[in-house]
Amino acid sequence: MALTRLFARGLAPWLAALVFCATPALAQDPETGSQSGAAAGETAEAAADAGLAEISRMSDYIGGLSSFEFEAATLFDEPAVSGTPDKRASAFHLAVKRPNKLAMTATFDDGSERKLWFDGTTVTLANVSAKTYIELPFDGDIDGLVDAVESRLSMVVPPLAFAISDPFARLEENAIAADFIGERTLGDETTRVVRIETVDTVRQFWIADGDAPLPERLVTTYIRETGHPEMVTNFRSFSEETVPDAAFQAEIADDWTEVPLNPGE
Repeated sequence: MALTRLFARGLAPWLAALVFCATPALAQDPETGSQSGAAAGETAEAAADAGLAEISRMSDYIGGLSSFEFEAATLFDEPAVSGTPDKRASAFHLAVKRPNKLAMTATFDDGSERKLWFDGTTVTLANVSAKTYIELPFDGDIDGLVDAVESRLSMVVPPLAFAISDPFARLEENAIAADFIGERTLGDETTRVVRIETVDTVRQFWIADGDAPLPERLVTTYIRETGHPEMVTNFRSFSEETVPDAAFQAEIADDWTEVPLNPGE
């Protein structure tokens, strides 16, 4: 069995815990007060091009970093038995050293905590609260690791999307609509807001203006899911300093128990 498939199967129990605008004014026709068809088309096309350009700028910048780390706080909808979504919260810390080192900690509002370490040859996944862990061989880079995670979930885990070498190339390829909404202010920082729609999601990116177009906020709406659940991710403490190799080595406590893979998997 391919390592990627083996890895994805082993991820299932660990990953289960992870998943769960205004638009600019349009030019008006001076005689009718309404927008002409040609003007509307040109305005929409220009807004789409501007939006995709902002995404490319952010993607190229992050993809060009050899190492970085950041923290993110998320608020997301978890469907309840009654059908009314419950709001849940989580916090992430993600560290990357290209091409094949990654570490992530995910903490949830029920007190549980998950950790992932990838040192280039082995992926270690730990349920800190349960004091269990699993080790899986993985012969690949960060891009292959994230692909395995997302194929198992059949969805994108927003913080992990920033770890791959070309973070949003596939998003641009799959976009069916794009819009540059405009500039917004977060404290003293100016951000540029972009809306991208695919068949599965609507994403609104808040991207820092200036020479370092880093993400400030990401709002993801899963439009094919019942109730259109939403995840809001706020990014903070983004560092471009080189992360030491020790950060990607698994730290397993003496009282943790290794959980073996099912021999049939």
